[in-house]
Amino acid sequence: QGWVVGDRIMEINGHRVSVFDEFLDRFLLAQEEGFPIDFAVLRREVADDEGDGLVAAGVALEGFFGALDLSELAEQLQEKFGSPPD
Repeated sequence: QGWVVGDRIMEINGHRVSVFDEFLDRFLLAQEEGFPIDFAVLRREVADDEGDGLVAAGVALEGFFGALDLSELAEQLQEKFGSPPD
């Protein structure tokens, strides 16, 4: 599948790396040792239903704000709460 933005490289050829300097040292050493170079990657997967929920929320907000008359809302708020102080 390949790498995805946000993936975290955890190991190179079985050696744990936790900071960039360790990554760079291990990567350069792995290149000297030759190919293939094995990477262990940590990926945060998004559940399908979570992604669908985000899309649905976006559609709902677009529908709400698209149908909203801001001047009418302002009038209703002024009637209910009064005019803002000067």
